[in-house]
Amino acid sequence: MDDAIGDSDGRIDIHSLKSRRLGTYTHTYTQRDAMLYALSLGCTAASGLRYVYEGAEDFAVLPTYSIVAAHPSLQLVPLESYIPGGFDRAAALHGEHYLELLGPPLPPGGGRLVTRPQLVDMQSKGNGLVVVLRTVTTDADSGHDLAINEFTTFILGKGGVRTPWAPAPRSPAAVAANNPPNRPPDASASFTTSPDQAALYRLSGDYNPLHIDPRVSRRVGFPQPILHGLCTLGLSVRLVLRLLGGDDPRRLRSVKVRFSKHVLPGETLRVEMWAEQPPTLPTGTHHLKQQQQQQQQQQRLRQGRQQEVQHEQQQEHKEEGLVDGGGNAAAGATSPGSAAAAPGGNGSVKVVFRTWVVERNVLAISNAAVELQPPFTSTTAVATASTQELPLPPPPAVAVRAAIAPVARL
Repeated sequence: MDDAIGDSDGRIDIHSLKSRRLGTYTHTYTQRDAMLYALSLGCTAASGLRYVYEGAEDFAVLPTYSIVAAHPSLQLVPLESYIPGGFDRAAALHGEHYLELLGPPLPPGGGRLVTRPQLVDMQSKGNGLVVVLRTVTTDADSGHDLAINEFTTFILGKGGVRTPWAPAPRSPAAVAANNPPNRPPDASASFTTSPDQAALYRLSGDYNPLHIDPRVSRRVGFPQPILHGLCTLGLSVRLVLRLLGGDDPRRLRSVKVRFSKHVLPGETLRVEMWAEQPPTLPTGTHHLKQQQQQQQQQQRLRQGRQQEVQHEQQQEHKEEGLVDGGGNAAAGATSPGSAAAAPGGNGSVKVVFRTWVVERNVLAISNAAVELQPPFTSTTAVATASTQELPLPPPPAVAVRAAIAPVARL
C-alpha cells in the first residue's frame, strides 16, 4: 500500500492511526493548581498578583496553562505500536509547539478540561521522524472548545522510516517562519531562573525525570537536569504579554515557538520582542532614548554572534531534517520579510520574539511569535465563569511606555 510507514521492521497504514479514536483525557484543576503554575513561571505577588492570589479582583489563569491541561493526553497516542521497531520516548525531542486559544479564558475558579488527541502528520526528515500531534481541549461544563495544541516531536534514529505522502495541511500560524525584522527589538525583558525552577515547574504535571534526576540527564548527554522547554515557553510568553499585551490574558490568541537549545535551571533568559508596528515612545524622554541607544549598541555587538548562531541552526536543521511541521523549508532559509506578515485581521497584532540564554549567548527559543487580540473595551462581550468584567488594560503603547523602563526588575 502507498500510504504506509515502513522500514526493515515492517509496514503500517498511516490512515489507521490518523483515523483511530484515541479516547480522551480529563484534567481537573483548582485555583491552587493555577497559582502553582504561575509561580513556576516566575510570577510573584509584586509582579503578578492576579495570577498568584485567589482573592485578587482580577484573578486569572495564565492562558498557557492550556498546554499543561493537554500534555498528558499524548500518552493516549500509541506511537510505539505504530512506528516500525518502536522507539524510546527519551529519544523524542519536543521541536516546536503551537497553541491556539479558541474561546473564553480558562475559568478562574477551576474546572474540568477534556482533551482529545489526534495524529496530524509524520514526515521522515534526515536521521529521524517528525511527528505532529494535535489536541483539542474542551470545557467539560460549558462544552466550549478552549484550545488547540500542536506538539511537533522529532524522534531520533528513525531516518529509515518511509513516509511517501504529502505533508498534512496546517494553520499558517502553526508553520510560520517568524524571523525577526532587521531592526533593534521594540522591547526586551530578562528573567533569571531559579536553580529549582524545573523542580517547581514539574509539580504542574510534567514529571519527566530528565528535569530532576542527574542520572537521567547524564545518560542522555546533559551535564545536569535541564529546564522544561514548555517552562521556557511559558516564561517567554508571560513577559511578552506583560510588556506588549497590557498583562491581559484574554488578549492572547496564539503562540508558535521552535525550541532551539536547552536551558539549565539558574540561567538568565532574555526575551527580545518585535511588534508588527513598533510602539510609539514619548518624545523628550532622556532615559528611554538612552536605553534605545544602548540596545542598538548591544544589537551591533551581537550581530556577528547571531549570524554564527543562525548558521549553526541551519546546519543542525539540515542534519536533523527538522522543518516546519507542514513540510516547509527550515525557517533559517526564509526571507526576513515574512516576519511582519499580518495574522488574519480583526485588529490583532503579531509579536515576533526570541529567547536567549544570556550566560551561553545561545537561542533557547527561535522562530517564535504570539498573536494578540486588540485591547478589550467596556462593550466587548467576554464570557467568564464569574461573568464579571476584568479591569481594562492600558492601550498597548501605554503599556510599553510603562514597562520598558523597569524591565530589569522582572
